[in-house]
Amino acid sequence: MITRRFLVCLPAAFACLGAEAAQISAAGADTATTRDAWRTASVVKRLDADGDNLYGTDGYLMFHTGYSGDKHSLRPNVFANASEARPRYVSFSPAGASASLGAASFALIDDPTEPTSDMLSGVAIVAGVPLGAEVPIFKLVFTNPPAKGVRVGVMVNNAVDRNPGALRLTLDGAASVTAAHETAQVARSQACYYFFDVTELSSGDSLTLRVTEDTTDKNKSGEVRIGGLTFDSLP
Repeated sequence: MITRRFLVCLPAAFACLGAEAAQISAAGADTATTRDAWRTASVVKRLDADGDNLYGTDGYLMFHTGYSGDKHSLRPNVFANASEARPRYVSFSPAGASASLGAASFALIDDPTEPTSDMLSGVAIVAGVPLGAEVPIFKLVFTNPPAKGVRVGVMVNNAVDRNPGALRLTLDGAASVTAAHETAQVARSQACYYFFDVTELSSGDSLTLRVTEDTTDKNKSGEVRIGGLTFDSLP
């Protein structure tokens, strides 16, 4: 965990006081237990922050879900066909993501409107990535965040290829406030969830999610995909 500190200097007293700001830590990964059942409460989720066995209780964004064709559907709108319930305290904007994609070969996940039923997951795409490079994909801006902080989940590996080799979340304006996950090399088209805890948040804090192009992926297209985002208040 890395902490950013500002020094507020008081010239009259020749004193400096340290003031803490946002902190980000890698909270863990769920790569084998939940899989499709992100909204099924009967499946125990040890990384669920608020204890209801659901990922995304505060809100979620799952990209280009429910595709029903036999090949794929590419849209220039990142949020096209998304399943979403956006948290009251965070807004999303692309920071590199330029399209969304649904495909018949992608992983099934719970339909959040009817968790007993599955739907095909989809992805948001950042294209033109140099092989092995890290690039931004989304920006998150917080307004009146929960007092104890937020657990941000990133679903990946639901696509058959071009999944990220690593994820990193960084506080904008303070590059040293950051945390990262190396993503596991598990079977493709199987949803995996990686979590970041963000604490000491203030209104106006802006974070950027970054992804690394996976050089072990056989497809060398220079494209990286993520499947979705979840948000849960820390207790």
